[in-house]
Amino acid sequence: MHRKRKLPLLLLALLVAGGTAFAFVPVPDGNRLEVARPGWEDEGLWIEAGFDNAMSKVSPLSALAERYGGEWRYDRNRVTGSLHHVYGSGVDFAGAIHADADAERAARDFVAENARLFGAATEDLRVSRVQTAPGKYAVHFDQFVDGVRVFGGNAHVVLTDAGRIFAFGSDAYPRVKELLPGTTPALSEAEALAEAKNEIDFLDGRDEITYQELVILPTREGAGEELALTYHLAYRFDLFTWDPRGHWETYVDAHTGEILWRRSLIFPLDFTGHARGDVEWEGYCDGYTYDFPMEQMQLTISGVGIATTDIDGDFTLSYGGTDSKSITARFQSAFLHTHRYTGTDAVLTGTITPGTPYTIDWSNSNSLDSERDTYAFLNREHRWLKALDPTFTGLDYAMPDTVERTDGYCPGNAWYDYYGVNFCVGSIDYANTGRMGDVAYHEYGHGITHELYNPYDPPSSVHEGNSDIASLFLTREPRLGLGFYLDNCTSGIRNADNSLIYPDDLTGSGHTDGQMLSGFIYDSWQALLGAYSQTYADSVVEYAWWFGRKLGLPQSMPDQVYWTFVGDDDDGNLDNGTPHHAMFCVGATNHGFDCPEILSPVAIAHTPITEHTTAADPIPVTATITSGAGDIEESALRVYYKVDGGSLLNVGMAGGGGDVYTGTIPAQSAGAFVQYYLYAEDEYANSAVSPSNAPVDLYGFYVGEFTLVFEDDFETDKGWTVGDAGDDATTGIWER
Repeated sequence: MHRKRKLPLLLLALLVAGGTAFAFVPVPDGNRLEVARPGWEDEGLWIEAGFDNAMSKVSPLSALAERYGGEWRYDRNRVTGSLHHVYGSGVDFAGAIHADADAERAARDFVAENARLFGAATEDLRVSRVQTAPGKYAVHFDQFVDGVRVFGGNAHVVLTDAGRIFAFGSDAYPRVKELLPGTTPALSEAEALAEAKNEIDFLDGRDEITYQELVILPTREGAGEELALTYHLAYRFDLFTWDPRGHWETYVDAHTGEILWRRSLIFPLDFTGHARGDVEWEGYCDGYTYDFPMEQMQLTISGVGIATTDIDGDFTLSYGGTDSKSITARFQSAFLHTHRYTGTDAVLTGTITPGTPYTIDWSNSNSLDSERDTYAFLNREHRWLKALDPTFTGLDYAMPDTVERTDGYCPGNAWYDYYGVNFCVGSIDYANTGRMGDVAYHEYGHGITHELYNPYDPPSSVHEGNSDIASLFLTREPRLGLGFYLDNCTSGIRNADNSLIYPDDLTGSGHTDGQMLSGFIYDSWQALLGAYSQTYADSVVEYAWWFGRKLGLPQSMPDQVYWTFVGDDDDGNLDNGTPHHAMFCVGATNHGFDCPEILSPVAIAHTPITEHTTAADPIPVTATITSGAGDIEESALRVYYKVDGGSLLNVGMAGGGGDVYTGTIPAQSAGAFVQYYLYAEDEYANSAVSPSNAPVDLYGFYVGEFTLVFEDDFETDKGWTVGDAGDDATTGIWER
């Protein structure tokens, strides 16, 4: 396996707006050069649910449940036949995990004990990486046969830092040795490379090989019931060409020289934005924010060193003398280098005197809007990401940020090129994408995804959806691309607030399909905001989104939804749900995705309160609460309530004999509308809520006495006339 340096200009993410696609140039050649992987259509639909009871004699998990106890569920990869996700109440498998090596050792032991569940010989699974999140580790394995990696063959084990394993899975391919015609290539690497270079106008000395590896590539042949897996020993070459500009991941059969699969590594893209010293924040549609602090700017003071501004734009550099020095400022930070595509980059110089504050003032008189804007946007995004996960260092380099581009893909475009971000000049039809904050956030989001997955980037829908999500978190605006079509600052080019359903609405376009993923996050976020404070809701959704991705490296949208729940879990037990299972389940089901099934031993039997007639009296809430696993933890019992749509408050519950517990809501004024739900937990942290998807749904009642004035059950005809003579409605018509 060989990986070369990052290219400074590999076009990876282009903007697609409305009906116009800006992609590989020229587009006809790009379409011609794509070679489909045989039998690999509808990749996102290859997982099917198999939520069998683990104790069933026919369940593949019966031995697991007998060995460790607990409740377990699974879903299956119907191509490989392997158990794609297995999750449940968990098992305390190892001692405390202090480092990646401990996690790897425990995961290896678990795989060895349960080899049949992973569908591959233990010696054929090699640890590829260990992903971490606070309190959790995910150990990932790649499948190898005779020392050659099987493309897409992998497995994982998730455990807590206490050594509890609660999720694992495998996509290992079966019968590889049996069906593969050997792991010794008939063609040399040079011969295969010559085949890979053919047709894409690769020019030695100008173009570059960015990655190469000998792999086993699964394909499928046949149709319907006869569709069967086949395996090819293949050379993978990632080839970058300058003219025509492209980046091609290419697989050459190591025995025949046939091009088995060739796909473009250019990911299309859309956007909008804004920034400045005088910065257009959040984009040119919103006008200038004057004197906006330019953070992380590196200022050179001659003969002394470099001073770096903080989040407020302030800087201090120690100096023992009293004489004045020259100071130079550019749009340069430790994590970003903003420059113009042509011409001279903006620069300010002056003289600074010790003890006398010096002001650097960027404005239209000395810099471009796109320079100030993208610099402000992208430094903000890097700071946000580092606050979310300080251990992630993939973007801790001075990323090139090129503005005012006029070449290839311009105007009306922006892209990430595997190393930097690029923004086009404006035109009579399109805005300057360097002046649009959401465009900038989206493009940088491609960099986040690439550096998280490198070198096995996910499909376009996952790439695009997560770039939209990054923009969504930073702008709090579900519409992406406001102002892209010059001065149209009300309708964007994509929207996370949508009703797209997986897989019914799949189109094959990463930009369109990715909205199902951004919709899942947006709807989950709204459910969280409906139950908690903004600060808490923001932290929950960002945490589960990021650490779910980091732990699982999901390669499909349904997988990312699943890993979001893993990221949200806090006790190494998916069987009892996660702290915010109900909210994330709202987002998932809204867009056709599955939620991990919950089967908690804790049960709450409660008759909902429908009225409370005496305003002066407190309101008792009574329930029968039991657990099949252990004793109820009375100190954890709560009645959560809110009045007239206000903030959630809570009161404890006390036992009144047997399994009956009561919590008392304080007296409320007449006419008040009270909503509430119950939370219960046993000694093993198994929990339940009532209603079952609270706090999304709540019980509710009004306080005070009310007199029935009129009632109609619509069973007896009382003379209603349905439909005005001039009513031309075709839907929504009343029926008895």
